[in-house]
Amino acid sequence: MKEFPKPSEEVLASIRNCTTAVVCGHGGPDGDCVNSVAAMGLLLKALGKKYYLINDGPFFRTEVRFIQDLITEELPEEILNKNTLGIVVDCSTPSRLGSKSSIFDNLTVTVIDHHSSGEQFGDHRYVVPESISTTLLVYQVYKALGVEITKEAAQYLFRGFATDSGYFKFLHENSGETLRIVADLADCGVVPNDEYHYINGGKPFENLQFLGKIINRIERLYDNRVIISHEEREDFKLYGDNSRASDEFYGQAATVEKVQVIFFFKISKREENSIEVGIRSTHSCSFDAGAFAALFGGGGHEKAAGLTISGTYEEVKEKILKAVEKYLD
Repeated sequence: MKEFPKPSEEVLASIRNCTTAVVCGHGGPDGDCVNSVAAMGLLLKALGKKYYLINDGPFFRTEVRFIQDLITEELPEEILNKNTLGIVVDCSTPSRLGSKSSIFDNLTVTVIDHHSSGEQFGDHRYVVPESISTTLLVYQVYKALGVEITKEAAQYLFRGFATDSGYFKFLHENSGETLRIVADLADCGVVPNDEYHYINGGKPFENLQFLGKIINRIERLYDNRVIISHEEREDFKLYGDNSRASDEFYGQAATVEKVQVIFFFKISKREENSIEVGIRSTHSCSFDAGAFAALFGGGGHEKAAGLTISGTYEEVKEKILKAVEKYLD
């Protein structure tokens, strides 16, 4: 029976012994990121610590907007020193913290993450690429510190797992421990049916319209092994900033015969004159999305990753497509 590594005593001691902590995940957060942040907040609260939750945003996805009510916009200057513990979750490199990254230069840093590529940083690290979500690693920290998992904490932990597992679709061999953790979260009060609707429901009608537009822009390349699509500035006027249909696009594109890798090119809201490239690879091929993203300073997992490149869509598209061919099966 395969089990994930447990957090080291150094990681646990950093949390147990701190009096003040600042928790942050990557900018442009997804469900695993914000729920890891929120769950760590509840853990610190249970331990009687003073804590601050921060994130660079933006919070486009309907299922992540709740974090805006929990985060602190301005940190007190007096806590920005090595006596404060910085907890970085679901983030493989400091640059992905965006404008918040400089804060952690002055703190003692513990990293909890599951990305397969990135940069070694932090004073203490609990990084397990075999874990399908960072929230499942936060779960391990709860257990190791003997902190009760309340229903609210269990919901956060489950939602991060559900996001990064595609609601169980991306589980592979040796998933027994993952499923046992999920069963424990259900025993703590999680209702999977309710959580599915929480994560996937409540999207604006424009999301569906935007998805249709993305699908109409699809290009198939390299003997149909590569599928790409993109968004345009005009889309923001037509469908609004809150319409984010890329997840549905990836899911649909991955079902197409022969496809190995999917690229979605987004106009960056965090870096001027830049393009964010989302990458997904299908489970029947050997294409490593995280390793490919790292070629351009990005990172992520073997099957899901992202990067940001300065330039126009056409310029970035040319760079990506020029590089991808030799990585295809």
